[in-house]
Amino acid sequence: MLHDGPRLDSNSETWNHVRMWARDKLKQAREDNDAVSLTDIQTAALRGRIEAYKEIMDLSKPVPEISPADQEIY
Repeated sequence: MLHDGPRLDSNSETWNHVRMWARDKLKQAREDNDAVSLTDIQTAALRGRIEAYKEIMDLSKPVPEISPADQEIY
C-alpha cells in the first residue's frame, strides 16, 4: 500500500518502542503457531496477526519507486 503522508522517523524513540513491541509480539505469535494445537480458524487468525506484526515492522522501510511501465492497467 502506498502512502503519501508524512514519512516515519525510523530513528525516533517512539518508533523504536513500537518496533520492539511488534518484534516481541511476532516472536510470541510464531512460537504459539509452532507449539500450540489450534483449530483451522484459530491458526488463520494467528497467521493474520503474524502478518500484521510484520507489516508494522516494515513501515520504516522505503517504498520502492514503481515505474509507469511496471504498473498494471485495469
